[in-house]
Amino acid sequence: MRAYLEQVGLAQVQASLKVSAKRQMPSDSSWHFHPEIELVLVTVGHGQALIGDSVGAFQAGDLFITGRNLPHHYVTHETDRVDLLVVQFSSRIFDHLPEFETIRQQLLLAQKGLLFSALPVNIVDQLVELPGLKSIDALFALYGVMHALTTVPSLAVSRLSSATGSHFNRYQVRLQKVLDYINHNMALPISAKTIADQCAMTLPSFSRWFRQTLNTTFSEYLKICRMEQACQYLMTTDLPVNRIGPLVGYETLSHFNRIFKAAKQCSPLAYLKQAAHSD
Repeated sequence: MRAYLEQVGLAQVQASLKVSAKRQMPSDSSWHFHPEIELVLVTVGHGQALIGDSVGAFQAGDLFITGRNLPHHYVTHETDRVDLLVVQFSSRIFDHLPEFETIRQQLLLAQKGLLFSALPVNIVDQLVELPGLKSIDALFALYGVMHALTTVPSLAVSRLSSATGSHFNRYQVRLQKVLDYINHNMALPISAKTIADQCAMTLPSFSRWFRQTLNTTFSEYLKICRMEQACQYLMTTDLPVNRIGPLVGYETLSHFNRIFKAAKQCSPLAYLKQAAHSD
């Protein structure tokens, strides 16, 4: 399946931005892109965010900014409720005026995706109020939010993808099929040969394409996906570690512990304790 161009439709409604509150369902997790810049605030739930060539867990309170034409999607699971506040807008609304220069610089960084975590309550409140505002009021409120995101020095922000949307527009043909297969078969043995067969490619061609597309090997990417899912199980369930390993494709506890420690620099139990302490 090809990453599809989402039609946001700002021109049709003669608006500069579109605000919507939505409940993300597993069936909605489609790899897509659009020329509009997008802010996504996670208000309820958790899952995995795939932004360009990055993959990572998301949780309530996280705010993502994706730049123009950067492929992305948010993966949820059958039993999970995830609510998102989505703001899509044209970059042109920040053109020309010198007062918007710092925002323009931030939007350049967003071409590879940005993640803000632990947002101050006042910024979250401003975002949550957007759906109830009239178009012109929502526009002015967005100016305020973007200004706050560039001026509050204590914000925790992470840069995500190693490539921009223009790079990914050349490599979108098979990504959805690969990502869907991984997410639906996490507990099973998954090999590059299996995925190559799914994509009707030879193994060397698939391996070369995957590295060019996501800037990493298939085995490394699969390991990242499995570790992020394991972290979600640790954080959101009471499952013992010896049951989590098989759910993410590691049959033996020793193998799971070894891979987890190499990825996270601590054991699964230590990770859980650190997370609990940080809360």
